[in-house]
Amino acid sequence: MAEKATLKSCLKSAREELARGEYKAACQHCKAALKVDKNSYDAFIVIGKAAFKLEEYSQSEMAYRKAVGIQPEKLTAWQGLLELFQSMDSNEKTLEALQELTKLTNSDKARCAEYTKRLAFGQKKAGDLEASGATWQQLLDLEPPEALRASALCGLADIQIAREEEMVVEEVRMRSKKALKALRSAAKEAGKDPEACVVDEGKLHEEVVAARAAQPASESAELEAALARVAAATAVSAEHEPYHTAQLRRVLARAKADPSAQGEALEHCLAASRKQCCSVFPYDCAVQLQAELHLIRSTEEVGAETAALEQERRSREAAALSKRYLHAFPWAAGSATAMGCALAARKAVSAKPRATTERQQLEAWLARGAALDPAGGSPAGCCILAVARLEAGEPAAALDYCKQGLRAAVRFRASVGVTLSGLDRQLRLVYCDALAQLGRSADAISTLSAMLPSLAARSRLVDLALEAQNLPMALEHCQAANEQAPAVAWPVARRGWVALLQGSAEEARRLLEESLSLAGGESDPVARYHLGRAYWELGGKLKADRACALTQLMTAAGKAGPHQ
Repeated sequence: MAEKATLKSCLKSAREELARGEYKAACQHCKAALKVDKNSYDAFIVIGKAAFKLEEYSQSEMAYRKAVGIQPEKLTAWQGLLELFQSMDSNEKTLEALQELTKLTNSDKARCAEYTKRLAFGQKKAGDLEASGATWQQLLDLEPPEALRASALCGLADIQIAREEEMVVEEVRMRSKKALKALRSAAKEAGKDPEACVVDEGKLHEEVVAARAAQPASESAELEAALARVAAATAVSAEHEPYHTAQLRRVLARAKADPSAQGEALEHCLAASRKQCCSVFPYDCAVQLQAELHLIRSTEEVGAETAALEQERRSREAAALSKRYLHAFPWAAGSATAMGCALAARKAVSAKPRATTERQQLEAWLARGAALDPAGGSPAGCCILAVARLEAGEPAAALDYCKQGLRAAVRFRASVGVTLSGLDRQLRLVYCDALAQLGRSADAISTLSAMLPSLAARSRLVDLALEAQNLPMALEHCQAANEQAPAVAWPVARRGWVALLQGSAEEARRLLEESLSLAGGESDPVARYHLGRAYWELGGKLKADRACALTQLMTAAGKAGPHQ
């Protein structure tokens, strides 16, 4: 009984000294306790803690391990060893402690999940990706809280990212070796120093990453799946944003390889913007892709029309995106651009001309976006501003915006990896329109000729030829466009106008009626005006009076246009 009292007294004194920071004194009291009971678990625990504070790590480890040997089912000794091994930066021993703690806490899901998470991180740090992946999967099997589940999903994604990088590095090494061999062989044949040849491995790395991302069915499928699980389970917070961005960049890489995948990329961007996104990246991509796919591409080719309901839906989608962007990042240049693009989308689907104040509001938002952007604006914003300045009779300003927009399109392609071919083409078309208004028709024709076989470019070339009264050139481009796209109405309509100018009213009537038939319900008012002129020239040969000509002219006048 006296020995038990002495043991308790010694341990109490040891704990008091430990609390006061008198670590050596605590050790002395513990040694006295061990003389009473050489298997005192608590004495070895206090010695382990005191020695740790004194940075006597070997003694601390020895004391904790003796405690483990006495009562292996208790956590305290292994917790002390975990703290010790982490301070020693011994990853191998840290993993040992974590493995034991996960076993000992098996009945306590919350504590076990926390130790399992730390074990998985440690295994990844040690380079054991297989073990780390298995541990993360064990954590998921524990059905942990949402935060830990998200950590497990991110951990599995990290492993797949690391594996993917290993594969990329290996492929870059092989390509670099092959490219260097070819360069040295070519240099030797040219009589140059082969040793001076250098391969741009940075560029090779970008090419390999883009190529692998563009093939989700390859060995990158596991990475795709891991990133998709993270994206589905988490918001785009600061902690999880890298995973969402990694997934989005892979989708964008596919869009670079296959432009038809741009719709998928846009949906990913919009989905990210709806999830409390903390990054402007998906917003900016969404704004430009919306303009590319909906605002520009759907109207860039003459005769290509989108259903009114679909256009209205897209307009609402653009408005919703702009509001989310402005709410999340009111200071960002992109949010102002998004507001301007949304107003432009609404203007595009409106059946009546917008009020002057609304047009001014549109331009004000876009100008603000361009002013806030250190680089000078976005492709979509500059394109819309260029069109607005051209309509306002300011071709010089339109020309400047086109140049800014083309530079912005190059920057977007470099940073995001997607070519905005529709915006690029539209900027060049507006650029040519501005050149023509400035009296530089020859420069406009040269630029448009370089854009062939674009139907929109051919349409502009026909207009320029007609303005210059170069009917053979106009007819040549009309016939080429007709062969290129037989179902498109405008080449047939322009051929009809050329025929009328050449004095062939009957041929003009036939071609213009054919163009209206091709156009269906979306007939061009200019074509109707020309048909009215043709009927007028024919007079009573086809009709008892000229009522048909009057009908066509009135129909043309019913829509806004240069011939209203």
